[in-house]
Amino acid sequence: MGLVAVVFLGIWIPQTITIFQGDAIDSPPRSFPKRCRQDYRTLMYSEAMLSPPERLLPFAKKIISSILKEEGVIDVTAEGVLAVPLPDLENKDDKFRSGLAYLYTKCGDYLFALGEIEDAEHAYNIALKCSSLLNPHTAAACRGLSALLWSREDPDIPGAIKYAQAAVTAAGSLEFLLQHSEDLVSLDAAATFADEMLASKGLIISNREFLSAEIELGALYAKAGEKEKGLTTLLRALKTLYDTEEASIEGKNARNQAEQVFRATTGDEAKAKFYISEVLLSLKLEQEAYDWAQMAFEAAMPSHEINRDSAEIARMSMMIMARVSKNMGNIEDAKRCEAQVQKIPEPIIKPLICFGWRV
Repeated sequence: MGLVAVVFLGIWIPQTITIFQGDAIDSPPRSFPKRCRQDYRTLMYSEAMLSPPERLLPFAKKIISSILKEEGVIDVTAEGVLAVPLPDLENKDDKFRSGLAYLYTKCGDYLFALGEIEDAEHAYNIALKCSSLLNPHTAAACRGLSALLWSREDPDIPGAIKYAQAAVTAAGSLEFLLQHSEDLVSLDAAATFADEMLASKGLIISNREFLSAEIELGALYAKAGEKEKGLTTLLRALKTLYDTEEASIEGKNARNQAEQVFRATTGDEAKAKFYISEVLLSLKLEQEAYDWAQMAFEAAMPSHEINRDSAEIARMSMMIMARVSKNMGNIEDAKRCEAQVQKIPEPIIKPLICFGWRV
């Protein structure tokens, strides 16, 4: 296959790259207009290349407006896509609906990153209306709504947990979802199934969206005071991640698969270890918190220059290590850690869940 490239937002983008936030890039829906399919791919590549949200947002809106016009919404503009009602999607295939849900979810992510919280919430809720609850793109919208609730000045932790549980269910086991599809008719119903599904051995499909949702749910359990349940959930996510790595390495094309798994899971591994460190710190287990923060830092550093989450995790993990060293009287190590923090650029991303020590 020859190398094909496009240029977008000043970035040369090879169309043969296969990783978008750790996953193989989904093909855009065939039922999208041809130009929209090309723009859909470009948006995904551009986010993978860390183009800033203020540039990505208008491009995502432009794609949505083009799709809506094809569906008969004549008076829509790119800037006004969040203000117009969705067209009738009842006769659209699942791929079309999921693709549209993805685009609205991305709008929510970019608006969230830019601090436009009300518009972000509106975009996520439109994404939920685009498609069935039970798919990874809708899971991403649930994760976004969960993050909005826990990052408020007055956090709504129970509400955040509900959406995180729904995300776990939506991104989880296909077999489980097929068994319970008639029961999962609302967010509340999806949330009630999350813990049952996590406890169902042999049913979990370890995709990126599922792992991310499970890790965030574990952190939220701990934030809500259920620290043992939070740690159990986080450690189970790590085990799933490592089992996936081992399975890939033992399979065919071991080197390529192992590299894909590394890119797909490094951010999740670092995030899980960071949250474990924060939980342990809140329990005043400072040496254990230091050790887990160091492991989180080491997991995040290989990709910190190309992954917003990894950069933030590397910074915050080193801050935990500095804090613990200072508390334990190891001033030299505390200074070393503080100096390391200054070397890592502060990224523009959603805030990580924290447990009170960081303000």
